[in-house]
Amino acid sequence: MLQNEALLTTLEDLRNAALEGRFEALETLLPDLTEQIGLCPQPPDPVILARARELIRLLAACGQGLSAARRRLCDLEQIRSGGGTYGVNGQRQRLSVPAAESRRL
Repeated sequence: MLQNEALLTTLEDLRNAALEGRFEALETLLPDLTEQIGLCPQPPDPVILARARELIRLLAACGQGLSAARRRLCDLEQIRSGGGTYGVNGQRQRLSVPAAESRRL
C-alpha cells in the first residue's frame, strides 16, 4: 500500500508542477515516477491509473500551449522585424512598413 501512496503523491506533485508552470520540477519528478512504477510488482490500482491518465492529458495540453506560445512569439518577432507577405507573382517579399508602425497587434 505504501507504493500506491508514493505513486499517488508523485502524480499529484507532477500535476501541481504542471499547473503552476514549474517545468524544472518535472525533470526531477519524472525519474522518481519511473522508478516507483518499476518497483510495483503488480499493476497499479484504478485510482492511480485514473490519475496517470489525467496527468498525461494535462502534460499534453501544456505541450500544446507551449508550442502555441512559441509560434505566437515567432510571429510577433517576424512582424517586429518588418514582416513579410507574398506578391502577385507568389514570391515572398518583405513589407516596407517600419517596425514601430507595426506594433498594433
